[in-house]
Amino acid sequence: MTKGQKSCRSVVWAFILVLVLGSGVGCNPPGGSGGSEPPRTGDIGRFNPDLLTKGDRVVITYAGIPNPPLPHSEQIRQDGTISPPFLDGPVKAAGLTTGELRAQLMSRYVPSLYSRLSLTVKAEERYFTVDGEVNAPGLYPYIGTMTVLDGIASARGLNDFANKKKIRITRSEGGSVNFNYNRAIENRDYDRPLYPGDIINVPRRLY
Repeated sequence: MTKGQKSCRSVVWAFILVLVLGSGVGCNPPGGSGGSEPPRTGDIGRFNPDLLTKGDRVVITYAGIPNPPLPHSEQIRQDGTISPPFLDGPVKAAGLTTGELRAQLMSRYVPSLYSRLSLTVKAEERYFTVDGEVNAPGLYPYIGTMTVLDGIASARGLNDFANKKKIRITRSEGGSVNFNYNRAIENRDYDRPLYPGDIINVPRRLY
């Protein structure tokens, strides 16, 4: 191999090395942070406040017949069902509105158990919790479709000791997510939905 050929080969290998190294610049290892957290607008608004969910407590009131059953109050179980009196088997409640649940109950009671019946279904008020470094921690009513920023505002905002970047949202059905208050204030696309029964925990900053 001539000296010129060796020089040419060296240049080629140097070029290949630059390409290989360059392709790794700025890459994150598997499972890394991957830079900025993507916006979460896709899951905001999915929750329909008119729908019953697991953990909701419903009250069924009976009328229109002699000696009607006493009002029945029950929390929707984790499998999404309730067990009203006199019915053979559980009744699906989660995912239905109170009106849809009432219609389903009527079809189970009439005419197999009663020739006529009047009943109402009402969901008890739902709440969420704000804990930690806020100005007014406590239990707050869930009103319509809410976000984490709405929940923090209900507690009169963060206090001076709050760690705004490491807020944790514990979901009522299990699991948790992190929340960066500063990022959400700057860009509402990074706000997150808040659901009934959720807990917003704001830790104290170290310095």
